[in-house]
Amino acid sequence: MGWSYSFDPISKEDKHLRRLALDRYALIGFASSFAPLIAALLVRGVLALLAYYNARNNPDSQGGRYAEIPTSPAIKAQRFTTQGKLAASWRKLVWWMQDDVQVAGTSWGQKGDWLIGSIWTVWLLSLSVIGTGTDYFHLTKRFGMIAISQFPMQYILALKPFNLAGFAFASSHEEVNRYHRLLGRIVYGLVLLHMAFYLAYFLYANIVLKKLAEPIVFWGVLAAILFSSLMGTTMRAIRDFSYRIFFLVHVVAAFAIPMLIFFHAHHAQRYVLIIPLVLFFADAGYRRFSGLTRQSTVEAIPGTNLLKLTVHMPKEKLEAYKAVPGSHVYLSLPAEARGIEKARGNLALLFECLFNPFTVAAVTEENQSLVLVVRTNRGPMTTALSRLSESQSTRDTQLTIDGPYGSMKHHLPSLLASGANRILLIAGGVGATFITPLYAHLAEALPMARIQMIWAMRTAGEATWTVTTTEKSLLEDPRLQLYLTGDISGTQTTSHTDAADDAEIELRPMNSSRHGRRGLTAQHNRRRPDLQKLIDDAFTLTREETVAVIVCGPESMAQDARRHIRPWVMKGRSVWWHNETFAW
Repeated sequence: MGWSYSFDPISKEDKHLRRLALDRYALIGFASSFAPLIAALLVRGVLALLAYYNARNNPDSQGGRYAEIPTSPAIKAQRFTTQGKLAASWRKLVWWMQDDVQVAGTSWGQKGDWLIGSIWTVWLLSLSVIGTGTDYFHLTKRFGMIAISQFPMQYILALKPFNLAGFAFASSHEEVNRYHRLLGRIVYGLVLLHMAFYLAYFLYANIVLKKLAEPIVFWGVLAAILFSSLMGTTMRAIRDFSYRIFFLVHVVAAFAIPMLIFFHAHHAQRYVLIIPLVLFFADAGYRRFSGLTRQSTVEAIPGTNLLKLTVHMPKEKLEAYKAVPGSHVYLSLPAEARGIEKARGNLALLFECLFNPFTVAAVTEENQSLVLVVRTNRGPMTTALSRLSESQSTRDTQLTIDGPYGSMKHHLPSLLASGANRILLIAGGVGATFITPLYAHLAEALPMARIQMIWAMRTAGEATWTVTTTEKSLLEDPRLQLYLTGDISGTQTTSHTDAADDAEIELRPMNSSRHGRRGLTAQHNRRRPDLQKLIDDAFTLTREETVAVIVCGPESMAQDARRHIRPWVMKGRSVWWHNETFAW
């Protein structure tokens, strides 16, 4: 089949029909982007009604009904039923979809993302081609209109407190964000096709310079350049070099691109102005005015490159953080806390754009405060916090926090209801700030569950913050296993980096001494733990128990854990898995 499109001019009537078709297919693309959200809300609604109906008509179902123990014959028999086999197959499929696609040792997203992305790409390309006939310019314009029709959903997926997709799928904005990135790449691909097809015609007609001088084309080219810059800064090398570049370009582009597209194609204003910009300003404004500026203390943890931030909170606000262990906040430096930084370089404008995520390591009711533990990096935020901790006159300062956020708000009820009798919590470095409060909450909520916590750290000094933030020292808990990676004396010799340093963690056990205290001798720190054995032990007690494994640490740690869990999932075992990460 040959190329059927032509550059032949068309009548005014045909142009009007083309405009109607462009608007119609753009509307279909826009509406279809909301279809998954609507479907998810309907499913949640039906399930909620069924649960309500079941609870109302079967009062004993919430507590009076007999619950089989994992070793009972009834539970074992369920594995061989059709329902049990289907459930096992579903778990295998979900696990496969959550596996990473590895290219040259680098993760390129999850398999499920690629599957969903491929389906959505085919759908949008179909909308771009169907009904274009032989009109080359109809096809070219359709690529652009279909791309623009996805802008509202693209902005919705990026929001934090107003994230409709997160609400529909009962997920946090961090988890939904990966679909924001996925849709962004698909939209960018359509934009490139729109540009390439127009450029091909300009070259064919030898009118490139003439067209670039036209305002409507100039605004489009400018928007495309800004879009390309935005996509370029999403490359991992750029983000690792300077996350601020990525963040600032993202903010500028998110505001400027809709304005440029409006001047480039005014027919698209409903998609690029009304919804995206309204949501953009509403979300940013809400976060700006809902953030709390509170009296805080910044302290250095001796022998480490960690800082302990104590933020005093109103009692009514503290309850929200207590309810969700492992939540995080976005922290910024208000103007009154930047005095020391102004003298070093007039960074006021930069700090207006800095909102760093830090996990709430502890909630202390005694002095009504949140505790954050931060590893100092080369970035401006942690550098500024480190300088504040150096002087007695500046360590008591003002900090602004926005939160709470985090996935546990949505996943904790699922974990508690999963029936997991074995729970393995694995923390690496400052990942313990997420694992520690979750461990304490689970130990209280599930007293009969067998819970084990693994914590790898560079120096013994990195564990000292737990002594003053918990009623009972975590280090005295027999269910905790500590592993050192550096000098056991507690001196810090590593460079001030975060992700790179955490990735170097080698797990070495700190065994308990005969007197019950954890020994820190060199002999006790020479053996590397067998992560596979730890995971296998959690699964081998019985064949029916649900096992929960939660990881917060370096990427390699989570990958190792998944690799060792995978054989058990393929055998049909029920696994509740969660990997907490701030990779983006």
